[in-house]
Amino acid sequence: MATAIAAPTAAQVAAQNASNNMNAQNAILKSCPREMLKLGTFGPFAPGATMRQKLTNVGLLRSILLHVTVSYNVTVAATPSRLSPWNILSNIKVKDYQGTDIVNVDGVQLFCLQSVKYGKRFGLSVAAIQTLPFSVPVYASNNILSGAVANNITADFFYRIPLAYMPEVSLKGSLLMQSVTGEAFVETSFNDSFFGANDDSVFSAGAGTVNSINVSVYQDYLSLVNSVLPYFTPQGKSGQIPFTDPFWVYELNGSLATSSDLAAGQEKLLNYPNFRNVLSMLVRFDQGGSALAGNITQIRIVENANQYVQTWSEKALAQHVREGLGTDMPPGIYYVSTRNWPVDTVLYGNYQLGITPSAVPANSSLSVLTESFYMRGASLTGLSQGA
Repeated sequence: MATAIAAPTAAQVAAQNASNNMNAQNAILKSCPREMLKLGTFGPFAPGATMRQKLTNVGLLRSILLHVTVSYNVTVAATPSRLSPWNILSNIKVKDYQGTDIVNVDGVQLFCLQSVKYGKRFGLSVAAIQTLPFSVPVYASNNILSGAVANNITADFFYRIPLAYMPEVSLKGSLLMQSVTGEAFVETSFNDSFFGANDDSVFSAGAGTVNSINVSVYQDYLSLVNSVLPYFTPQGKSGQIPFTDPFWVYELNGSLATSSDLAAGQEKLLNYPNFRNVLSMLVRFDQGGSALAGNITQIRIVENANQYVQTWSEKALAQHVREGLGTDMPPGIYYVSTRNWPVDTVLYGNYQLGITPSAVPANSSLSVLTESFYMRGASLTGLSQGA
């Protein structure tokens, strides 16, 4: 008598799906050409303007590279902000086919997150290159803003917007663009305060005018060849490899800004977003437009209101970040990582980030970037303030 074969358990199915996905990912990374498509150079734009550019429907999109070039005049000697040049872009969005903002950050948040992920300051300036024992290549980008009185000063720098978590080794979150229907877009907004009186402006002192801002947009994608074209579904299909990575969204959400309940010596709680795997939180303590350190006494991750997963002083957290980055975050910006053990807020729904300031100058606020994964089509809630 034949013995009945037991149905696989949920754990066995999950393990098989993960194995299939890894096999598909390896096949794609090894067999599909990496391509860089220049969509064009767009502009000129003025401060406060917005660029909206449709992405080309081709391949498996891993990242978007922005090359920003700025021409300006300085009429009164100017001081670059502590957050420049990255705060020239006040907002960066990527909208997928459903119109969902899978990336919604400002330029400083993106610069800080990419620096942490790559273990070094993202983009090496000409001034930094000049300290090394070789000549400066003429093609090096100059991302240091000059504040000397002069006309037609030019600076340029790059942002890389990740869609896949780590494009060279992990395609989780990549955007399948190989479709004849649907539209996806990248949007950038430019800081409306180029010359101002604090660090929210590109220059925190001085005066001048902006001649132009131009942006070159590149799509970094894998060209899907028929020989390894996977079947894009978690269930799989006979003769083809199931590939689930594009069913995940690698979300960068920096949209929360709050100024309520900020008081010296009082902990401000920020709820982790539900139904996500949270990799990290990046917080900027904007002190009336100034980027300053020294006004935070404690930062901690709180579970179930009374369990403390991580507890840091400002200096201890800065040292922890320095060990991985090799340098410091801009002043007033704090990075709290759970990258090696993502917080699954499906299982653990009561996680909060607590921040205790020692001083709160007038017009202070917190802005928060959450880095996380979630499955496409999931019903989601956003980041919110704690009670």
